[in-house]
Amino acid sequence: MQTSTSMRFVYSLGLWGLLLGAILCPTVSEATHVRAGEITTKRISQTSLTYLITFTAYFDEANGKPASDVADNYTICFGDGSTSDIKRWQRQLINGRTSSIDSYTIVHTYPGPGTYTIGITVPLRNRNTNNLPAPSDAIRFFVSTTILINAALLTNSTPVMLNPPLDSGRVGQKFCHNPAAFDADGDSLAYRLSVPQTSLTDNGCTGRAITGYQDPTRFSRLSESGGPPTFSINPITGELCWDAPGEAGQFNFAFIIEEWRNGVLIGEITRDMQIFIIDSPNKRPLLAPIPDLCVEAGTLIQQPVTATDPDGQKVVISGFGGVFNIGPDRQPLSPGELIQPQYAQLINGDTPLTQPATVNFRWQTNCNQLREAPYDVTFKVTDVPPRGTPTLTSFQTFRIQLIGPAVKNLATKAVTSTSGRAVQLSWDPYTCSPSQAGNPTKLAVYRIEGPSNKVCVDACPSFLLPNVFTPNGDGKNDVFQPLKCPRFVEQVVFVVYNRWGAKVYESVGSSLSWDGRSSDGAELPTGLYYYQATVRYGLLEKDAPPQVLKGWVQILREGVSMK
Repeated sequence: MQTSTSMRFVYSLGLWGLLLGAILCPTVSEATHVRAGEITTKRISQTSLTYLITFTAYFDEANGKPASDVADNYTICFGDGSTSDIKRWQRQLINGRTSSIDSYTIVHTYPGPGTYTIGITVPLRNRNTNNLPAPSDAIRFFVSTTILINAALLTNSTPVMLNPPLDSGRVGQKFCHNPAAFDADGDSLAYRLSVPQTSLTDNGCTGRAITGYQDPTRFSRLSESGGPPTFSINPITGELCWDAPGEAGQFNFAFIIEEWRNGVLIGEITRDMQIFIIDSPNKRPLLAPIPDLCVEAGTLIQQPVTATDPDGQKVVISGFGGVFNIGPDRQPLSPGELIQPQYAQLINGDTPLTQPATVNFRWQTNCNQLREAPYDVTFKVTDVPPRGTPTLTSFQTFRIQLIGPAVKNLATKAVTSTSGRAVQLSWDPYTCSPSQAGNPTKLAVYRIEGPSNKVCVDACPSFLLPNVFTPNGDGKNDVFQPLKCPRFVEQVVFVVYNRWGAKVYESVGSSLSWDGRSSDGAELPTGLYYYQATVRYGLLEKDAPPQVLKGWVQILREGVSMK
């Protein structure tokens, strides 16, 4: 799936990997190596249920090189009752040769439609992991990915994670990691925390939560701002944060990325990862906030990205996301692997810069890249401290929504017809043709019935929905309803699903106002839900198809007030 060659940029553990070796001092016979990993899949046939399956592992080369040297194959379980050896085809050293990205691939054909959980066991985890029961190097590493195989899905790929899980944090400071997940099919992604898993044997197919695993907040005192500590993941952006570590050492945790299509959960992928926390006076660098952007296809996006460092040190700004078509090793992927050209660039990125530092994100968009889902770009800033001091990082997510361009040179002409007076509309040939966008182009014409002096300079019909509401009874933002004023709406069929794909609410009417309850009146708990809104407008063409809006909304209840 992804090609890996030389590494140009040293990630955040490059300098500290050697220091860790001096702290832990494992013997060769006890050395273990796996730090993180995940399984991804891609259907590669239009006529059979054949998938390319990739296990991506991150190995500790500073303390576990002997074990990594012989990690040439493992047993993979396909979830259909069969297993096979999966062989390593690429071992790419990174972080100043203290870590490696190891790729194992295999092709497998499934017997028929169904839900399959693919799993793999790696013996063993690293030793001296604070929040795992001792000895942690006697605990096996297990990850799995679940896929739904259905003829209606046609070709389908799980999301890929483009940011390696190799960051470090500091005692007393908020630590964050963003996997920079990207789904080439444009499916909706949602994130939730999980518990690291193990299995009973070295080639086990069934994972189970590690008994004795402790939430990282058990090793916290206060948050960075002095409040209660938290460990959470943003269900929308995937940014995982521990606010804040309270003691030095290494820690393991896991999270799950859910893949949704048309309100149905079609897959889950688990990343199990390890981080190092150090006690140091070094402070993490910061990125300036970046507002989300909605532009027409064909727009040249040029967005400055600025970072500062409280200690006055140089910083390195990097960009991750499908728009770059670059793998986690920072090397280009095959043309069109993630998106169609042209690809985005980060001018002066991946280079130490004197702070305040600014790089320029540049992306010439086009109609080939149109899709319903937005594009998320993850920016990461890493400081460059003195030799021997671990680097620290911060993240910002930049969301870009591409829409089809408006028609050009729209003109009207009064004409007569058998039914009376009419207006003839004409415009220039539309530039986003079906062959360019990959989907049929649909243009809708709207009309106003009755006298009106209003001239629409924007898209007259409007039905925009938020992505969060707080039905907690404080009188503010208690219902899920359209933003601003919906225009020319005749009917809305609204359906809500939970994260398992079960329908929990449905309504039909000329307006939408949902109070966060199920169809039987029960309060739905805080969490992420997926909706489909089928909207019919007052169109000139009475038989025109409705607009179908699909997205997610987060319900927040406990301790939230929109003041």
